[in-house]
Amino acid sequence: MKKFSQNSPIIFNYIENMEYSIQPIRWLLKPISVWPVMDSSITEKISSVILLIACIFLIISILVPCALAIFLDETKDVNMKIRDFGPLSNWMLASFKYTSLLIHVGDIRQCIKHIETDWRAITKFEEQKVMLRNARIGRFIAIFSAVFMHSGVFSYSIFRGMTLGESIVKGNNASERSLPFAFYNKILDTTTSPMYEIVFTIQCLSTFVVNSVTVSACCLTSVFVLHACGQLKILMSLLDSLINERNKKTDFSQQKFAIIVEHHLRVLR
Repeated sequence: MKKFSQNSPIIFNYIENMEYSIQPIRWLLKPISVWPVMDSSITEKISSVILLIACIFLIISILVPCALAIFLDETKDVNMKIRDFGPLSNWMLASFKYTSLLIHVGDIRQCIKHIETDWRAITKFEEQKVMLRNARIGRFIAIFSAVFMHSGVFSYSIFRGMTLGESIVKGNNASERSLPFAFYNKILDTTTSPMYEIVFTIQCLSTFVVNSVTVSACCLTSVFVLHACGQLKILMSLLDSLINERNKKTDFSQQKFAIIVEHHLRVLR
């Protein structure tokens, strides 16, 4: 294993490094109002509340009409209802995930502060290199997951919006534009314009919220776990350095041992 030099240059750009590490999760959490509001202005706090209300509305705008369409729409056969139940279950799970994220905003804030403290404590170039390597991997996983998820689901939504479906109007079969997800037409008549465009836009926005909620869990895990892995690699190097000093019969530093123990405890938190 590569050892860290004791005479490496000291660097102090921890803010830039920390921003590089947590930037993907900020991109995902801010639009859904899960990003911790730390030392923010009143305007940002109000914006966060407005986003929260909008996200809840968008999730409900799919849940309620879709559930009504499945259980109350007599024009749908069993196969169509089973097909529509898939998106409904996905939105239900997403609502639980969203609630969980909102409940644990304080924990997310503590993790971000922990990351900031770890970056601030780095004083050697080799340690920074290890941390940046892990941050780069976590960043790649987060961005790839977000792009893959959003592009896939939005492609499906657009494709569904471009297809024509069959409906029964006064005993006759008629073609109408399909919506990405089931909608109970007794709430709004989506066969006419601009109601179709309004509902289609709402469903696309709701899709963005649900995708962001799903991807956020993955991104938080990747960023935080990879950060912890970087800290463990630094800890392993410190232990190797300590063992080598003892093998060479150099002075055993109790202070260095205490630093290693403290570092280990921080990683375990």
